[in-house]
Parts: sequence; structure tokens; C-alpha cells
Amino acid sequence: MKYDYLLTNIRVQMALRSWKQNDLAERSKISGVTISRLLGGKIKSPSLQTIQRIADAFGCSMEILVAVPGDLAASKPHLNKRRESRST
Repeated sequence: MKYDYLLTNIRVQMALRSWKQNDLAERSKISGVTISRLLGGKIKSPSLQTIQRIADAFGCSMEILVAVPGDLAASKPHLNKRRESRST
């Protein structure tokens, strides 16, 4: 996983939703300090649990967050929705 891809994709997902860092923190149940450190480049290797919580907050898969920026799925929020059948 390329760390820069993750940060870019998180920022894209936030921008698509007009979210600020505190919005992501609240929805992901990750502290605002941790989100700030992650987006500020202070956390270089976030845990899979952290990435999953952020993906859950966006309603997308972790794969969307680690994809090469500009990938169709990463740039189209309507493609990010999880299949409803997954929860059944």
C-alpha cells in the first residue's frame, strides 16, 4: 500500500462529502487528534483497523482508500457503496 495514495483518497472522499477532519473523526469513531496526525503525515503506517474504520465512515471498501488516485472507483462516490447483500 502506498501511504500517499491512502492520504489522497481520504482527502478526495472527504471533499466529495464536504467533510472536515472533525466530521471524519466523529463518523469513524477515531479521535480528532489521530485523524489530524494521519492527514498531517505524522502517522506513516496506520493500522488496518484504522483504515477500515475510515472506510466504514465513508461507506466504501478499504480497497477504494488504497487504490491509485484517479481510479474510477475511487473518484465516483456512487460506486463506493457496499452491496446490501453483504449484510444479510
